[in-house]
This record gives sequence, structure tokens and C-alpha cells, in this order.
Amino acid sequence: MFYQSRAPMREGLGTYLLAYDDSDSAQKALRRTIELVNPRDLVVLLWVIPSQRGNPGTLPGLAPEGPAERAASVERLNDAVGAVKREGRQAAALLLEGDVAKIICDTADQLEADLIILGHKGVSRIGPLALGSVADRVAHLSNRRVLIVR
Repeated sequence: MFYQSRAPMREGLGTYLLAYDDSDSAQKALRRTIELVNPRDLVVLLWVIPSQRGNPGTLPGLAPEGPAERAASVERLNDAVGAVKREGRQAAALLLEGDVAKIICDTADQLEADLIILGHKGVSRIGPLALGSVADRVAHLSNRRVLIVR
């Protein structure tokens, strides 16, 4: 699913922001990203740790990550960066904490990303045809192009 926002694509080198959390949907988005980008493009993998319960974009009752969980997140993020690089693509990683959708949108703006790519988890209360809360918020909040991989 592709949502076009106001920002035009740039010619030449591209910057792609992949929201990544090692879920099945994020792994599908990772594979799609590798197919989509060329070796001159930069893929920035962003893992956002929800900062507290009740933040928009977090699941109810989800506790903040502790040191062990954070270390595991870093390891899985580095594995994903390695997967991108093994395919001959340029990659970098960011691990941030806060409101997931807001951090994704803000980071995309700071990087001047040509495209935000994220997986769809299907955790909407409305059902499988609706977008999950983070994907929905990013698609509506961002001024950048958004690719939601199902």
C-alpha cells in the first residue's frame, strides 16, 4: 500500500527510512526495502522504543524496555543492518525512544528521507482492512512519502 504525501522524490541518491522492530511485518518491509533501493541509496533503519505506557503508538500495558531488552533490540537492529549491507546496499541504524509514530515522522524530516517504509501489523481494533495505529498515524502525520508493506 502506498500513500503519497506532499514531498517530491529527489533525483539521484536517495535516503530511505525503514521503521524496524524485528516483527514479521518489519522483516517483510526489510525485504521489500532491499528490493526497492539501489546500491547508491542509503537505508536508515530506525527502531523506536516506546517511552512509557499510554503513549500513542504503543500497545496497552506495554512496559518500557529494560537494559536486557534494549541490548537485544540493538543486536536485532544490527543484524538487520548487516542483512542490508550483505545485499550491497548502504545502511545505518538509529535506536530512539518516545512516541513511535512521532519519532518516525520527525526522523524522516531530519534525514530529509525520500520515503518512509514500515510494516503493517494489523493490530487495529477495526479489523484487518484498516491500518494499524502506528502505520495509520505515520501515513497521516508525515509530509513524506510512506510505503506500508502488508
